[in-house]
Amino acid sequence: MMRKSPNSNTSGVAGVHESPQLWSNRFMLSSLPYQTIAIVGKQFAPHIAGALTALALVLTVQNTSVASQFTRIASSSNTVPELARVDIAIEAPAYAARASQNLRDPERIQALAGSKVSITVKSNASAVVMETLERKDTLKAEGNETFTGTIVANADGFVAIEPSNAIGKGTRKLIGLSVTPDHAPRVRLTVPGKDMIYPDGNRTLSVSTEANDDIGLGSLKLRYTKVSGSGEQFTFTEGEVPLQVSRESAVSWKGQARWDLAALQLEAGDMVVYRAVATDKRPGSPPVESDTYIAEIRQIGSDAAAGFAVDPDQERYALSQQMIILKTERLLAKRATMTAQAFANEASDIGVEQRRVRAEFVFMMGGELEDAPADGAVVDMTMLNETAEAESEGDILDGRGMNRGRIALVNAIRHMSNAVTLLNETDVVPALAREKTALKEIEQAFAHTRIILRALSQAEKLDMARRMTGPLLEVGRDVRPVPQAENSERIVALRGALSGVAELLGTAKVAADAPQRASELAERVLRVDPSAKPLQEIASQLNEAAAAYGNLKASDAARALESAAVALTDVLRADLVTAPARTPAFGTQRLNGALTDALRAAQGKP
Repeated sequence: MMRKSPNSNTSGVAGVHESPQLWSNRFMLSSLPYQTIAIVGKQFAPHIAGALTALALVLTVQNTSVASQFTRIASSSNTVPELARVDIAIEAPAYAARASQNLRDPERIQALAGSKVSITVKSNASAVVMETLERKDTLKAEGNETFTGTIVANADGFVAIEPSNAIGKGTRKLIGLSVTPDHAPRVRLTVPGKDMIYPDGNRTLSVSTEANDDIGLGSLKLRYTKVSGSGEQFTFTEGEVPLQVSRESAVSWKGQARWDLAALQLEAGDMVVYRAVATDKRPGSPPVESDTYIAEIRQIGSDAAAGFAVDPDQERYALSQQMIILKTERLLAKRATMTAQAFANEASDIGVEQRRVRAEFVFMMGGELEDAPADGAVVDMTMLNETAEAESEGDILDGRGMNRGRIALVNAIRHMSNAVTLLNETDVVPALAREKTALKEIEQAFAHTRIILRALSQAEKLDMARRMTGPLLEVGRDVRPVPQAENSERIVALRGALSGVAELLGTAKVAADAPQRASELAERVLRVDPSAKPLQEIASQLNEAAAAYGNLKASDAARALESAAVALTDVLRADLVTAPARTPAFGTQRLNGALTDALRAAQGKP
């Protein structure tokens, strides 16, 4: 009797050997030597039954707890995963000095541009994927059913979170992302706020400026550019004026300066161009300038400068010829200090420039270029067909195509040609006289009373007797085909989203993937334009429908889908181009014209 098999288990606990939950206890007892069990049973027979009964009860409770954990784990791995919660931590850039924000299961994230967004997900999934407009990442598993990830908020978009395991994918959670940009500062000069003209440079200029920013200003300065010289010989000097800055707040500054212009040693004709420059605290932000103003020292016999701009078209040619005259006069002024060869070289260079100015006027009057050589060699674009030019000049001077403006231009071109010849022969003084005569002819041609146009070949007159009269039989509208409007990618995407909403609404029985489909539709809408407020509201309504489907509230989901469909229709209607009216057939138009003629004839109208 003492060497019974341990499987018989005569400890007095009925049915213990039949319970699958005590398999571990049975294994431990069976591993003991049979002699040990017999001795213990003989010496402690009176107490063994109660002790084993208590031990069996404790092991039963513990094994029941372990079995329940195994059951829960097995059931979680055999079902579609779910998102328990999503925690969002928003950390603004350091320069903004803003407190961090913590959100739980938000519908939308509002963040300053450059903010760090940390995402913590609680889920029974084996993996969680996060998707944005730019990329798709797998969140890092931290243990204890926790997954983490980070993004940087640079532009409007969304954050889509999707759990998955071996069975499949769970319902996506779509969170909108709205990014508030850091706007550039606004800076302006308040005093004097206009251009100033002084008779001399011994002046003190009072300057006031103000700047504002949405987050915080970093600097406010007053900079200037001194402009000296005339003609083509200008010099530019940059500088900065000390500015007394008063900070009313972190986002509003004012600056004042008493600027002593005498320190700049301004002469007659010189000017100072000044402006205020501000930056905000954002690292790497570009400076912003205010409107510029000038302080000019008046030159005797001249008007104030209008600023730095291209000369008006009506004076461009005259100024070009004037520059040739100025260079020739300077060459004559320094002739005594130059060698004969250097003087001849510069005179020849001026002749080349005079030839180019002459070519501009010849082109304007319809002149022709020389034909390119047969071998395709490169030719100077100022080389003219002198024969064709001479023929056209002869026609004008003989009276054909008579126009006083054109005759003045032809005379100017001839004087330029003579000046080129004289400059090449180093006969500069007569060449200067020819240049000045050409300038006078140009000014005469561009006078307000001159019209530089070719004469009409024949007079064109209106037949006043035929105005608003005549038969309408042959009158018809244009029969050219009407161009078809092309649908943009935005319209195509919104139409697809509307079709998906209609498909969900038209389903008689709610499908198991309805929450997933509604969430995907919300994502499609946001991808079209994440910054558009109407589309953000539509995506929010679609998210509500997805949540309602997940909670088995089909009626709430239908109402959210209907609202989204109406809003999508309004957006599409605003984007679509109105279809053009259909043009009647040409035969119908002729019949209408004949009917109109008959009615007018019956009324005695012509």
